[in-house]
Amino acid sequence: MKKVLFIIVLFMVCPIVVFGKTYEIKDYGITISFDKNWDIFTRESDRNTYFLAKYNLDYDLLQNNLKDNLIYLYAINKIDDDSNIEFLVITTGEKVEFTEEEFEMLASLLIEEMGAEDYEIYESNYKYIKYDYFNENVDLYCVDYFLYIDSIGYFFTARKESEFTDDEISQVENVIDSITVSGDGIQYIEGASNDETAGTKLSERQEFIIDFIVKFVFGTIAFTILGKTILNKDYMKKKFFKENN
Repeated sequence: MKKVLFIIVLFMVCPIVVFGKTYEIKDYGITISFDKNWDIFTRESDRNTYFLAKYNLDYDLLQNNLKDNLIYLYAINKIDDDSNIEFLVITTGEKVEFTEEEFEMLASLLIEEMGAEDYEIYESNYKYIKYDYFNENVDLYCVDYFLYIDSIGYFFTARKESEFTDDEISQVENVIDSITVSGDGIQYIEGASNDETAGTKLSERQEFIIDFIVKFVFGTIAFTILGKTILNKDYMKKKFFKENN
């Protein structure tokens, strides 16, 4: 009986032990929760985290590449010995305001640039532009959830080496459903006062959209390549000895 009571108390006092942990990206007021199947590394992770030892990664290289590639959180769900799901949170942090029409244009540009066939609006706490595609540059299947809130765009990207199963998508969307962002919600601009001004603003935002997408594509590709090679300590050692012998 005492053991049963202890277990009940443990569940009440320490649910994080069972269910996982909530992380905050302080720069943008994002909170996001993962269950116990995920291993998480952020820009605020310390050098003693078990994540580094488990995946044989170098702290400084990992931190530098997160920052260089606009990534604020990197998570891994180890499905089996040969398969992992990676989850990335990416943003440029740049602000831009869209009309509703321009937001639809953004969705079209996203799927065109990524090579996705179509998109849907995924709704949980927020509305996301969701699309999936195969990234030929890095041979990974990807599912993106794009959130635009308080004039900032965020990419939440899941990817793996084989196609996602329904159960794996469900695991990813459990994470997506946990996301909260401090702010008032999607911010759209008012219509411009004249056609000339409207045309100028539209052109500027189109340039921003294209620039934002290019930065995102570069970040995901560069980080994937680095994650499979340069970040690995054994690879670094072999490379060093080869170059110095």
